[in-house]
Amino acid sequence: MLNIGMIGTGLIARYHAQAVKICGMPCRITAICDIDEGKMEQYAADMELGDVQKYTDYRQLIDQSGADMVSVCTSNDAHKEITVYAANKGIPVLCEKPLGLNAGEVRTMAKACEEAGIINMTGFTYRRIPAMDMIKKLIDDQTLGRVYHYKGRFYADRLAPAGAPAEWRHFEEIAGSGVLGDLASHTLDMALYLLGGQCSKIKDVYADASIFVPHRKDGKTGEMKTVTADETCNIIAHFEDGTEMVLENSRYAPFEVEIHISGEKGAIKYNLSRYDEFELMLYESVADYFKTYRTIKVRVPEENGRPVPTDRMARQYRYMAECLKNRQEAHPTIRETVYIQELLDAMKASYKSEKKIYLE
Repeated sequence: MLNIGMIGTGLIARYHAQAVKICGMPCRITAICDIDEGKMEQYAADMELGDVQKYTDYRQLIDQSGADMVSVCTSNDAHKEITVYAANKGIPVLCEKPLGLNAGEVRTMAKACEEAGIINMTGFTYRRIPAMDMIKKLIDDQTLGRVYHYKGRFYADRLAPAGAPAEWRHFEEIAGSGVLGDLASHTLDMALYLLGGQCSKIKDVYADASIFVPHRKDGKTGEMKTVTADETCNIIAHFEDGTEMVLENSRYAPFEVEIHISGEKGAIKYNLSRYDEFELMLYESVADYFKTYRTIKVRVPEENGRPVPTDRMARQYRYMAECLKNRQEAHPTIRETVYIQELLDAMKASYKSEKKIYLE
């Protein structure tokens, strides 16, 4: 049995708890930690963790609970500290994204994990969607030929209402960035994952960002706080081979995750609302510019003749558990995610300076 320590009991930790229950592997949450005892107690009750160990200090959870691994689900400013401590204690880590406030923090995390020799992984769950495996294979097999455009859209309007209280995601000093790190990191990771067979490095980025509701009320104190983290961020970037990437991200549009990939031989469209299928269009001739898309159904994955979960978060835990069992590296590692954080830093520098940033 894999015993999991959950550090942080906010919104994302609820999805983690649900995923652990349905992942189909022998694992369970045996310890939880949060500096807010009331929130932690509510989490334990809602997630039906009746006999779970509770801590308000992550160090005690790591040192005393007997957890075989920890999932770091705190605000972004605590990721580095917790990950480094766990690594120094020899405890494997699954850390939520973005990993740190900047690339320097992520490099420190990666170094600690490597020196300790622990299995570690970044929580980029969208690459766990079964359809992504099929889309990646089509791209790797040159079904689309050379890819010209990659477009990723991530909208999430949970925090859109002007009356919604301020939370840590609204503050740059705690989150590092707003939708850039929260949403664009996912579509960026998907682009690098899907196009990795032919597009390795990004050579330039240009980003524009906005804050639509500059002041929000603190939910606990009632004090008005100034929002400092971007609430929309739109990005144009180019890979070294010339492939163009456009990422649209906003807290002010109804929830949607979509990718659109166009190449010399055809195109692929995927929308999260149609989880287990995608659209494929292939040209029959160079003059066939009005070819229609057809729907490709994704077969439910099986293991020993039985279906396994398709839920992306559950598949993440299933994969992590298998890596721990087999003592093999889990991807993306924190070291692999350094590059993503470097790109996020460049995108942030671009919208701060209102200039295109050229990368080495």
